Amino acid sequence: KVAPNTTTHIDFAERLVKEEGWLKFWVPPGLRSSERAMVELTRGDPTSSDEPEDSWQALGRIADERGWRRYVLDKDTIAYTPETFLLSQDPIYTVQENSVGVDSVDFDFDSGKPVSTVTVTARASRWEVPIGSTVLIEGMGPADGKWLVSEMSRSLFDVSVTISLTQARPVIPEAHPTSTSFSQTISGGSS
Repeated sequence: KVAPNTTTHIDFAERLVKEEGWLKFWVPPGLRSSERAMVELTRGDPTSSDEPEDSWQALGRIADERGWRRYVLDKDTIAYTPETFLLSQDPIYTVQENSVGVDSVDFDFDSGKPVSTVTVTARASRWEVPIGSTVLIEGMGPADGKWLVSEMSRSLFDVSVTISLTQARPVIPEAHPTSTSFSQTISGGSS
């Protein structure tokens, strides 16, 4: 763990990744100068009796708290980036329900939910889409627009792949530490 105001969340994330000497850490250019974290950053919760949090889980939690994402960029590189940066990239595919190689496009788009999702089922030989890539959905009404690849799953014995897409969350500013003490000022009189 690190004390408040001693490091940035990016530097702490890099420390978690670099615990494994063979891993590389990637952050988009120009983001290294982010503000210092005003709260304590930790791996795990010492007060919890649950299973201990490992570095990968901690990195995901810290990223989620800020509207960032952590994912494997290459077999030896961990990317740590705001989702808004990923969404600003040019889409690598444009998807319509009748696109070649696409079997189905299903979306869950509800203004009451915190995250909207699109699930694309496609033939794997035509879909090589890395996690964190931007995909453009067209011709699907409310789901039209840019989406981020968040997950992919494929059976070893099937040509179909299921690609999960999500919308980018906004970047969340650094949290201010919460105070456990309570003070009250009464104006115009004594207390």
